[in-house]
Amino acid sequence: MWVFIVNIFLVGVLSLVYYFIDNKSSKSFISNIEWKHFYLIFLSPSILFIFNLVLLFLIQSELYWLSGIYLMIPVIETAFRWIKEKKRYKEYKKIEKTMFPWLITELNNQRFYVSKEDINLTYYKEFNKKRLDIRIKSEDHNKKCLSYFEDYVQQQIRKNVNLLLIVRILTEKKN
Repeated sequence: MWVFIVNIFLVGVLSLVYYFIDNKSSKSFISNIEWKHFYLIFLSPSILFIFNLVLLFLIQSELYWLSGIYLMIPVIETAFRWIKEKKRYKEYKKIEKTMFPWLITELNNQRFYVSKEDINLTYYKEFNKKRLDIRIKSEDHNKKCLSYFEDYVQQQIRKNVNLLLIVRILTEKKN
């Protein structure tokens, strides 16, 4: 029974180590995503397995398989990441489907005269905020006008798509 309690305690300690690794600043050596996955997939389960293997030889314990439970954490994390990515992709498709025709119409009404090829939407999440970058290839004199257009686009996205987004309109010089 005490072996099971020690294993639970060791899993808790290793989880706390991962939590503190996860909260380090991005400049930290160990906050690199490859090192996090190395820790989760290889290092932590190895520590648990070696600990239980030593216990197996010392006291003939049969609980050395408990370290396999810790192997499930990266699998679950990857599954949740895939679900989030799929949800984000659906949100992007919804934005693209509703915003492209409207955006082209509005820009042409404002006399910017752009086509679908001149507009590039980039949808991403940064610091727990959803962001939409609208890159428009346009002439130099349109840059100032487009900055006023940004607030209007943000209001229309909230109204039409029902998403709280931070919208930036970026311009690129047309060739």
